[in-house]
Amino acid sequence: MRTATQISNNLLRLCVVTSLLIVGYATLRLSLSSGHLSTTFYYICIASGTLSAYLFWLAATKLSPNSKINLSIVITTIGLILYGLETYLTVQQLPPQPESSKIVKDQDYHLIHGQN
Repeated sequence: MRTATQISNNLLRLCVVTSLLIVGYATLRLSLSSGHLSTTFYYICIASGTLSAYLFWLAATKLSPNSKINLSIVITTIGLILYGLETYLTVQQLPPQPESSKIVKDQDYHLIHGQN
């Protein structure tokens, strides 16, 4: 139980740090932006990152050990699902070509190169 509590505390601290890094990145982008950049997205990132950092810090300091473990399991599950979905969408291949278009390409190749 003690190891699980330590792991959940570390995960919640990592969530706080990640949220603050998102706030820092959005602030940096806003400060370095030229006039053509839409700033609404970055303001939303700053607001949601600040709120989530506060909520993760609150969870790390105020929740009971069992609640921290349960919250860490939920966060890990959601993170793995999102990472898996992103990987699937990145690796997803185009649907296979119909057989008729393959035949046409083979015929075009033979016509161009003078083979029967």
